[in-house]
Amino acid sequence: MRILKTFLLLFLSLTVAAQKYDLSAPLSINSDVRIGKLSNGLTYYIQKNKLPEKRVELRLAINAGSILEDDDQQGLAHFTEHMAFNGSKNFEKNGLVNYLQTVGVKFGVNLNAYTSFDETVYRILVPTEKPQVVDSAFLVLEDWAHNLSFNPEEIEKERGVILSEWRIGLGAAQRFRDIYYPVLFWGSQYGKRMPIGKKEVIESFKPDRLISFYKEWYRPDLMAVVVVGDIDVDQYEALIKKHFEGIPAVTNVRPRTMFQVPDYKGTLYTVSTDKEATQTNVYIYMKTTRKEDLKLNDYREFVKEKIYYFMINQRMGELSRSEKPPFDYAKSGFEPYARTKDAFSVSMRVKDNGVEAGLTAALTVLERAKRFGFTDSELERAKKSITLMYDRAIAEKDKTSSDEVASELIRNFLAKEAIPGIAFEANFAKSQLPSISLDEMNKFDDEFLVDSNRVVIVTGPDKAGVTIPNEEKLREIVASVEKLELTPYVDKSKKFEWPGSEPKVGTIVKESKDGGLTKLTLSNGVNVWLKPTDFKNNEVYVVAISPGGHSLVADSDYYSAVYASSLIGESGIANLNKNDMAKAFTGKIVSVKPFLNSTTEGITAEGSPKDLDVLFQLTYLYFTQTKIDSAATTLFIEKTKESMEALKMNPARVFSNEVSKLMTSNHPRGGGIPTDADLDKINWKRSESILHERFANAADFKFILVGAFDTATIRPFLETYIASLPSTSIREKAKDLGIRPPKGFATKEVFKGKDQKCTVQMTFTGAIPVSLENNYLLKSMNDVLTIKLTETLREKMSGTYSTRSRGNLNKVPYTNYIETISFQCQPAMADTLIKAAQKEIEKIRTFGVEPADLNKVKLAQKNQLDLNLKDNAFWTQELTNDLMELNKIPTSSKYANLIEKLTSDQIQKMAKKVFGKNYIQAVLMPEK
Repeated sequence: MRILKTFLLLFLSLTVAAQKYDLSAPLSINSDVRIGKLSNGLTYYIQKNKLPEKRVELRLAINAGSILEDDDQQGLAHFTEHMAFNGSKNFEKNGLVNYLQTVGVKFGVNLNAYTSFDETVYRILVPTEKPQVVDSAFLVLEDWAHNLSFNPEEIEKERGVILSEWRIGLGAAQRFRDIYYPVLFWGSQYGKRMPIGKKEVIESFKPDRLISFYKEWYRPDLMAVVVVGDIDVDQYEALIKKHFEGIPAVTNVRPRTMFQVPDYKGTLYTVSTDKEATQTNVYIYMKTTRKEDLKLNDYREFVKEKIYYFMINQRMGELSRSEKPPFDYAKSGFEPYARTKDAFSVSMRVKDNGVEAGLTAALTVLERAKRFGFTDSELERAKKSITLMYDRAIAEKDKTSSDEVASELIRNFLAKEAIPGIAFEANFAKSQLPSISLDEMNKFDDEFLVDSNRVVIVTGPDKAGVTIPNEEKLREIVASVEKLELTPYVDKSKKFEWPGSEPKVGTIVKESKDGGLTKLTLSNGVNVWLKPTDFKNNEVYVVAISPGGHSLVADSDYYSAVYASSLIGESGIANLNKNDMAKAFTGKIVSVKPFLNSTTEGITAEGSPKDLDVLFQLTYLYFTQTKIDSAATTLFIEKTKESMEALKMNPARVFSNEVSKLMTSNHPRGGGIPTDADLDKINWKRSESILHERFANAADFKFILVGAFDTATIRPFLETYIASLPSTSIREKAKDLGIRPPKGFATKEVFKGKDQKCTVQMTFTGAIPVSLENNYLLKSMNDVLTIKLTETLREKMSGTYSTRSRGNLNKVPYTNYIETISFQCQPAMADTLIKAAQKEIEKIRTFGVEPADLNKVKLAQKNQLDLNLKDNAFWTQELTNDLMELNKIPTSSKYANLIEKLTSDQIQKMAKKVFGKNYIQAVLMPEK
């Protein structure tokens, strides 16, 4: 049911008349879901779902996590999850991962798992064409359920991997959690059982304690198998019974305790600071009784939750966009807090020394709502927004991914979330919306806006000039809000008004077909490429892109150009400021964002087919009537200065800044963290004029449309709003500013941070021509390299949790490539792991790729290509890149042919080109 939270809360008119329901009746279960229970107590769910085609999502859910660990087992729930990939009855050591890779399943993408306080969930996405592959995937699930090996040698190796994962999490955020979690979860086990566990336990536990956790908690009565995909339900039910009916039921079991979070009177406070913190955050939690999803009235309450936090968030957002905002942002919402508690929470980021103003403002929003309630117009907007959310969900009912459906079924098993099905949810919710009154909503917060079961958390930087209120001061702030003299909220809003004269309509003068696309040439010289699809029913992507970017502005205008698109977002459009826009376009599924980067400028947009008129209107206005507000600029500069100053305390950002300097040979326009003096160079008038200059010639732009439209209905929008744009015959190119990485071998060591962890970045540069084939071969080389680095650095050496190998070819502003390998480790292992990575590189350069590894890469690419070819975002990105850099149209057959013809020799040749003379090695170490 909570799956709907992922949809945008926007507008569509209320069309469903109130319908009579017995609200005390139980919520039904979606008839599309087959639910069963085996004789040993294992629960299973099966649902047929069309997308992605010829794929099935397999999940194994264990209703057990770190909350159930004994004191000497802290971290072993998570450790057990890791051991599931390190040997079982049917797959020795790393054989499980190796086997699944041979059938195209990519570790970390289609094969993964997670452990939390209350649960452990495993996931495999496999193709369904070959029955033996599907049966083997079920065998993997079966082994996870009761046949793990716990080889002593593998346990010892995995200690290092998990310590690497633990090390990645070190930093200010982790230190803050260590302080406030015991307060947030006051009096409960949740404050004592972080899933990552304790370092000393991970280092020293005896294997029998790990095995004990597995035997006690991995048992059929605490398990569910979830199967969702393009399948025959009867066939997959038989597979479940074949693989899981034989697992013996467990007797004399240890009870699966549901840990309570005790109630208390008053408010708890916690304040913490850290020298590496980059911002000040305030959190307010108001804990409530866990709501059940059992009856129709429970779902009606769920709809009211959505209405409430929509209205509260609009008020919070309005404050954050005010002339003197009390916080940079603030958001609220209802969330599962623990298995036995829910919570309404507010989180905000405030300025340095801004805790009092921010906390007061947020509490005042809640207090005003409590005293005076909401307005009719606010409720109307919320209802429109929620109606649209359900209408959109219904429109995409047959286009929902199996991943989303499986996750919902998992939540039903673990948290008893109702699964009546989206058709019922939408129809019921829309039937109830008209009857949800303002008076009803004005009483909605009576339960949780009280001085009990509340926590206020403040975290911030420990630095000169910043004062964080102590607990006593926070108490005074909270108490003072209740005594404020307040007046009711006034809902001020404007309707969008078209500025000036209407566009002068143009025409389509030429049409052609190219690679499955329709290419239109408009009367003003603009070229438009159309790719209608049926992948989603409610999704259209639009990109307009032109060469040039801020490379074409003078050095003196650099910062005015760099931040120009950010300033647009702060300034609004037409007669609307940023606050007005949030209300005026409620109910429209539209996002239109201008951009201006180093080598290109343009607009990215997406929206519903029903709202294309608004999408194209905004696109036209951003081309022709961009405005930047001086007051918004002043506020933006102030916020940015504070955030940039804070970044200097963050080790990762300091490292990134130093690497940027190195990679650009200290070029003044090479990026990095700007100084206050740099930001003072932003001139809003010049930013505005730069945008007018860059968007003055529409014919220099390529327009790309992908998604749920047909060429006939899109033509009037193109003729009205695109063919009418100003244009000239001038064609521009980005300017080469001479920004180059160093030649030869360069090293950089950065010492920042107190945690004993290290980041390594190995970068290789040079020149390789941009082509579809070279782009593909570089990606394939990195796919192979990621497999080999994972096998060596993680599995054999236990030196890191993950490695990342990536590269890209660039044609603009000059032909070049950048290849980067990065990983984190303990400082003492950095040199050893660098040498090991270099050896793996040299093996590929010298010997090429082993047939088994080549097969893994090709199968994974084929599987991913099948998914990509049904994805609008993929095609939008590919068309944009290839039209700009190759001036060619990519086709599915070209991609498939490249995969089919991929050889070891091709990858070896690419590796010889990439790993050449220019090598930059950068390492982040803790402070000495």
